[in-house]
Amino acid sequence: MAWDTSLAPAASGAADPPSAALASRARGRLGSMRGKYRPSVRTVLLVVTLTVLVLPLGSVVFFRIYENQLVRETEAELIAQAAVLAALLDRAVTASAAELGDYGAPVAQRSVPSRYTRSQADQETPAEPLIDLATHATRSRRPLALAAAEPASPAMLRIGAEIAALFLDAQRTTLAGLRVLDHRGVVIGGRDELGQSLAHVEEVAEAMQGRYASALRQRAPDSPTPPLASLSRGTGVRIFSAFPVVRGDRLLGIVYLSRTPNNILRHMYATRDRFLLAGLTILGLTLLLGWVTTRTLVRPINRLAAQAAELGRGNRAALVPLDHYGTHELAALGRSFLDMARALDGRSQYIRDFAAHVSHELKGPLAAIRGSAELLQEHLATMSEADRCRFLANIVADTDRLRLLVSRLIELAHAENVPRADTSIDIAAAVDRLARRHAGNGLAITRTGEERLETCISAESFEIVATNLIQNSMEAEAAAIEVHLEATETAARIAFKDNGRGITEGNRARIFEPFFTTRRERGGTGLGLRIARSLIEAQEGTIELLPGSRGAVFALTLPRSRPPR
Repeated sequence: MAWDTSLAPAASGAADPPSAALASRARGRLGSMRGKYRPSVRTVLLVVTLTVLVLPLGSVVFFRIYENQLVRETEAELIAQAAVLAALLDRAVTASAAELGDYGAPVAQRSVPSRYTRSQADQETPAEPLIDLATHATRSRRPLALAAAEPASPAMLRIGAEIAALFLDAQRTTLAGLRVLDHRGVVIGGRDELGQSLAHVEEVAEAMQGRYASALRQRAPDSPTPPLASLSRGTGVRIFSAFPVVRGDRLLGIVYLSRTPNNILRHMYATRDRFLLAGLTILGLTLLLGWVTTRTLVRPINRLAAQAAELGRGNRAALVPLDHYGTHELAALGRSFLDMARALDGRSQYIRDFAAHVSHELKGPLAAIRGSAELLQEHLATMSEADRCRFLANIVADTDRLRLLVSRLIELAHAENVPRADTSIDIAAAVDRLARRHAGNGLAITRTGEERLETCISAESFEIVATNLIQNSMEAEAAAIEVHLEATETAARIAFKDNGRGITEGNRARIFEPFFTTRRERGGTGLGLRIARSLIEAQEGTIELLPGSRGAVFALTLPRSRPPR
């Protein structure tokens, strides 16, 4: 039988074994690309940015916390020393009770001369450090001592000197300064300011009320402060601790200690092993961030660029997914890139094959026209009228064949670039119109199945497809065509079945090959079914030849509605 066939897509052609293996490996990798979890680029950049932001902030917080701990440790040491000195002062005052008489000043808040104060439940509660760098402001330097309104008693001066002498022997170890005050705030022991009053100093005044008090004050450095010391707030301050010595409800005196907290840089040097470990940890974290960034972003991008360069040089072996894409966005980019590369490669192959077939189809008529023209040119005078008419008729026939071929090529180009239809048509009504049009040609077209079937295709495109199938049936001497309509939830199926000679087994596998036709001598171009397939595929549908014992059956599948974009 004679059939005007269509051109199959390049991807449907027979593939050589290496290409088939390459395609199989690519499909396997594409499946793994879709199923594997990958973080997004935004997530990677957010994690890296937050980590880089936290590192310096964490260092600052660490230094502040560490420095505050040093200050509180220094105050705790002063409290411990003051508690011992307070016990000595209490014992000395008790031993000199006969000389001192009813000594002391009443206090509203009861306190005992030790590191501990007793609550109403008579439970020992430690006097905790009060200074916190986050909440305590640094006061100005300690005010100078003033002249006392009343001199201290000789007995208290003797007791203060004894305690100061005992403390000064240990001062090289404690590094603290000492002032022993009587109940009126007059200095009775220490290196300097003996006999002068410190009652106007804030922490001393509070201690005179029977409450432990402390203060963070600026200090006068003995030597210039090194530049690196500016990192530490504790370098230019001094802690003052005023510990009241209370027996019963009477204030016996005050132990007033002061000391500069340990320099954070000096302390860091003393504990350099820990800071070395911390530095190595930070370095390791930084290297880890660099590795993560490189693996998830830099390396896949570089490999994508290298893959593009290989494909640009025509290396089809590079047309496979990468082993690692790093992030979700890069994986999506890789898939889109490979899809584009395969589409371009298939289009390029199609253009090469199509150009070869077109040139082959054009050579025959052109050679015949040239041969006939040369014969007429050489033998026109001696040629018989019958021969002249025959050669001229050959030229006209071949010219008509070229014109038909060019017209078909234009139709094919239009069919392969037709946009998807935005509207739908009723296929049943379109088939009825075709039946009425061909009723006078001796061809009976009947419709079975659905009475109404809406599908996405333009009326013009469906008419071109149906007309090509009907013309092929007529060439196969078919007298009747049955068009059966079926509908599913998402697709419409249209089957064209005729009672003609059908298609031989040898030709069934070739009907979608480019320019294949069995009626070339009658003007067949072999592009009709290709045009039909292009129009169907433009609507994301399919067309196929079904097996049958008599006649030919073509099945069209089209979507019933356009999916949202």
